[in-house]
Amino acid sequence: MTLNLDVPASAWEAIGDEGQEGGVWARVVTQITINGVQFHLEGWQIEEPSYGDGTAYLQAALQQDDSLAQLADAVAADGPFTTVSVNGRSYVLVASPYC
Repeated sequence: MTLNLDVPASAWEAIGDEGQEGGVWARVVTQITINGVQFHLEGWQIEEPSYGDGTAYLQAALQQDDSLAQLADAVAADGPFTTVSVNGRSYVLVASPYC
C-alpha cells in the first residue's frame, strides 16, 4: 500500500539568505507527522538536466556543500533522485525525524 501526501506550496518556508547562491529558495522546509512522529521535510533545490526528464542528477544548486551526494551514498542510491516542483523550482525531498 502506498500513501500519497500532497504538500501545498503555501506550507513550504524558504530558508537561507538572500545573498546565498540560489537565494532564499535554495532550500525549503515544512513539518510532517507520521504515526505520531514529527519530521522535518526539506526540499533541496537542484538544477535539472537540460533534457528535463523529471529526474535530478547530483547537480545541487548548493554545490558548495555536497549534502546531496552524501545522501545518495547514505541511502545507496542506484539512480537519479526524482524531483518535485515547489513554486516553479525543482527540489529533491529529504525527510528526517526530530531528535
